[in-house]
Amino acid sequence: MDFELLSLLEENGILYIKLNRPEKRNAINLQMLDELERCFNEVAAKDSVGVVVLSGEGKIFCAGIDLFEIEKIAGMSAQDLRKNLRKLQRAFSEIEYLEKAVIAAIHGSALGAGLELALACDLRIASQETVFAIPEVNLGAIPD
Repeated sequence: MDFELLSLLEENGILYIKLNRPEKRNAINLQMLDELERCFNEVAAKDSVGVVVLSGEGKIFCAGIDLFEIEKIAGMSAQDLRKNLRKLQRAFSEIEYLEKAVIAAIHGSALGAGLELALACDLRIASQETVFAIPEVNLGAIPD
């Protein structure tokens, strides 16, 4: 398994997956969604892995959707927007329905889609300073 925006380490039946965009606060872009879906799809078939620990590289777990992607999204047709929304839902569903334990190790903050990502996991463990928020509601948007 080779990914650009995810870093992986397998040890003693545990697969450690880190969101690896610390310079963007691990914000989720379309490439990361593709990689998450593919990674968890491959993990499902990997007998050597019994548990997955999902975390974020750097200061925070995940800042949600990369707002710089919004510019791309704003220019999309309704059909393309639905296609990309389904991509997000598929990626998170791969995590949710994985028949292995998935633990979110959360630090710093889990915002918007970052919180939704954590909620797709079976268990969430957070440091005391972690902040959870769904900022979409302040914009009148409905979270997934």
